[in-house]
Amino acid sequence: MKGIDGCAYGKNREKGVKEMSWKPQDIEELHKQAQNHMFCPYYASKDRVGGADLIFMPYNYLIDDKIRENYEIDFSNSIIIFDEAHNVP
Repeated sequence: MKGIDGCAYGKNREKGVKEMSWKPQDIEELHKQAQNHMFCPYYASKDRVGGADLIFMPYNYLIDDKIRENYEIDFSNSIIIFDEAHNVP
């Protein structure tokens, strides 16, 4: 895991993986925890997604090939539930 040059939070990606709570959190709670422990909440969440049993994300993350590749999303053997499925082409 590489840190982001010039960003103290990005340089602490490994710390974020270890320090971030596994309990469900809203964005404000995650932001506060990241500030307190000096890690990037975005990269910590992205780095830990492989160990999660349940993931919430915008539907376009699954539908758009480029986004799916960027996030390395493999949804084989997964159950996918779409909210607002009328938006799915």
